[in-house]
Amino acid sequence: METEMRVMRPHYDIALSYVEPARIAYKIAIPFVWKDETGKRKEGIVKEGRLPASNVAIHPILVLSALLAWPTVPWTKKGTLVLLSLPFILAAELLDVPLHILWKVENGIPLETLSAGLVQFWGHVLNNGGKQFLSLVAIFLSLGAYTLFYRRRKKEAGVPLGRNDPCPCGSGKKYKYCCME
Repeated sequence: METEMRVMRPHYDIALSYVEPARIAYKIAIPFVWKDETGKRKEGIVKEGRLPASNVAIHPILVLSALLAWPTVPWTKKGTLVLLSLPFILAAELLDVPLHILWKVENGIPLETLSAGLVQFWGHVLNNGGKQFLSLVAIFLSLGAYTLFYRRRKKEAGVPLGRNDPCPCGSGKKYKYCCME
């Protein structure tokens, strides 16, 4: 996560550490020129804080629980579905945690750049239901990858589909009424 933050903010001095069993501690020095209450010019701000591990664990919990309970996937193929979901869970984590930390650090600092505006926007989104949205995106991308994976395997196996067979898309309809056309 520290690497992703350095890509987004190369001029910040970033230090992340895992403290206690369930927290990520951060200390970030921002090269920012500002004036204090007396009008004296200051350079640089150092912000420290801790992020609860619930922010880190929410995506795997939501995605895996939804996928394992998905009704149209047989139990014999749920392992494949879980393996296909891992890259999407990782992508959600790599977007969520660094943006959340940068949002907390930059909150209240008047940075006038497009990048700072995007971090503020995504921080508000992630803080107000965006984590669940990212998890839903990961769920549906996993289901799409699973469907494409098994359709390709059926085509490679050369098993012909009959008109009255169940549709391979998993809709539950007959093939002739769903994807045949």
